[in-house]
Amino acid sequence: MKQSSQELLKELKNITAQALQTVYSFKDLSSEQLNYRTHEKSWSILECLEHLNLYGDFYLPEMERAILQSKTGYRDWE
Repeated sequence: MKQSSQELLKELKNITAQALQTVYSFKDLSSEQLNYRTHEKSWSILECLEHLNLYGDFYLPEMERAILQSKTGYRDWE
């Protein structure tokens, strides 16, 4: 099944809104809660967010570059 650009953008906006809502809920947590690990090898909330931000800094520009260089071009995504 092929998804239209508009459907994809709508889905991405919904996912982003849900993620923001979740992250905003963390603002009321203490530093201890944000840094808590269930065990030695698990990640805390803050470590997960840091990881996502660091990888976003790499992947988002790469995705934009790929879109701009695609055959259809960026305008088809607007």
